[in-house]
Amino acid sequence: MTFLRYLLIQVFAYGIDMGTFLFLFHFDLAGPIIANIGSKLAAGSFAFVVHRRYTFNVAGSGFAGKQAVRYFIVLAANVPVASAMLVFILIWVPLPVMAKFLSDIVMVALSYVLSKKFIFYTQTNPSSNSESGSKT
Repeated sequence: MTFLRYLLIQVFAYGIDMGTFLFLFHFDLAGPIIANIGSKLAAGSFAFVVHRRYTFNVAGSGFAGKQAVRYFIVLAANVPVASAMLVFILIWVPLPVMAKFLSDIVMVALSYVLSKKFIFYTQTNPSSNSESGSKT
């Protein structure tokens, strides 16, 4: 169930991502790489808040600062990896929008695993039997 919520939120985040990319690229405000970076930051900010609250249900866990740091470290690593993948795909697919779409598909599974295992997990109290943030 968590993965389905993740995918649903990612669809909305992807709308922000692609919309920002298209806006920046279409109006010649940025080339494909800079537009990709800006769009990832906009979508990432949205996704952090919504994934924390709804996907992984850890909003009340008290780990917001630590999760934000981990999230933006992963996002900071994701942006150059996704951008490098975009450049590589642009060699084979010269349409920037299609190349971005293909590179983003590859990043979804990796992002989910990192989000679940590294970002939004919470350390449970040994005397507690509940598992916050790791429900599937």
